[in-house]
Amino acid sequence: MAGAKFAKFPIAGVKKVICVASGKGGVGKSSTAGVVIVSTPQDLALLDARRGVEMFKAVNVPILGLVENMSVFECPKCGELSHIFGHESIRKLCKEINLDILCSVPLDLRIRETSDDGKPIVISQPESNLAKVYLQLAEEVVRRLDQKATNVSQLQQKTQ
Repeated sequence: MAGAKFAKFPIAGVKKVICVASGKGGVGKSSTAGVVIVSTPQDLALLDARRGVEMFKAVNVPILGLVENMSVFECPKCGELSHIFGHESIRKLCKEINLDILCSVPLDLRIRETSDDGKPIVISQPESNLAKVYLQLAEEVVRRLDQKATNVSQLQQKTQ
C-alpha cells in the first residue's frame, strides 16, 4: 500500500526474503537458498502454483514447501467456518508434486487491517493465533534452510 510504514521485525536466521506475487515474477540463474510457494486453495490459483514449482525446479531452486493462503474464513458473528476458495485441493497438489504444506493462513480481516496500518499482525498482536501462524512458518522456513545448508555442507565434504 502506498505510503504505509512497515516496521522491521527481525527473525533469527532470516537474512533476506523475496516475495513474488503469483504469475508476476521471473526466474533466471539464481543463488536462492529456497523458495516458498504461496497459493489460495482454488483450482485456478493452484495451476499457477504448479507452474511456479515447475519453473523453480527447472532452474534448480529448492522448493521449501507450499503455504495455503486464505484457507478458511471464520464468521466473526457466529464462528462458522467457510472454505471460500475450496478445500483439500492444495493437499492433493502437494501429494502429486511431493511437497509439504508449511502452513495454512486463514482469511481474516485483521491481517489486512494491521498490514495496511503498517503494523503487521506479528507486531501488533504477537500473541494472537494469527501471528503464531506466521511465526511458526518463519521458524519452519529457517529450519528447512538450515537443513539444506547442512546437507550441502556434508555433500561438499564428501567430495573433497
